[in-house]
Amino acid sequence: MKYKKWTLDQKLEILATSEEIGIVEACRKYGVELILVASGAFFSYLQKYLNLMTRQKS
Repeated sequence: MKYKKWTLDQKLEILATSEEIGIVEACRKYGVELILVASGAFFSYLQKYLNLMTRQKS
């Protein structure tokens, strides 16, 4: 199975959207497969995004 490579801008857009409409709906909207690998990657991106936002607020 071939996995899509997301750019940083795409990851940030998906994460921002997930805050508005929820993770499942954001994944459906952007075609992110909700399988273990993809959801694990999603939460990894989310953690990095939250860390980035926390640093910017400081």
